[in-house]
Amino acid sequence: MSLAMVAPGEIREICDFKGKEEMKRRLKDLGFIKGQTVHVLGENQDGLILLVKGVKIAVNKGLAQMIIVK
Repeated sequence: MSLAMVAPGEIREICDFKGKEEMKRRLKDLGFIKGQTVHVLGENQDGLILLVKGVKIAVNKGLAQMIIVK
């Protein structure tokens, strides 16, 4: 399932990425790596607020669709 489908309060593990290599590299630079847990703190109409490696990150829904979690 994509990260965009995860409800606030849930914690999931990143297992894959969609998109071009450039985007995958950018996500990895932000701390989104396979096996890393991501906590969805909140959601609004524009995107999600996440906690990754102890850092809060806001991503839009389009970017969240590219992150596959289990």
